[in-house]
Amino acid sequence: MSLVRVFSPQTASERMVVVAMLEAHGIPTLDHNGHLASVLPGVQINAYNTSSVMVPEEHRALAVA
Repeated sequence: MSLVRVFSPQTASERMVVVAMLEAHGIPTLDHNGHLASVLPGVQINAYNTSSVMVPEEHRALAVA
């Protein structure tokens, strides 16, 4: 199963809202670095302390609509 990034939130609350909306529509999600980003706040450094919401590739079109 290949995962694709559909959203890169700036805050934990943005992340939680997006994940809840996707899961409410039956789209499985993976919260990449979600907890690490809240432990290391401050300047966002890509792939270090940023979080991403990812979905399976076959659900991408529905997730970004």
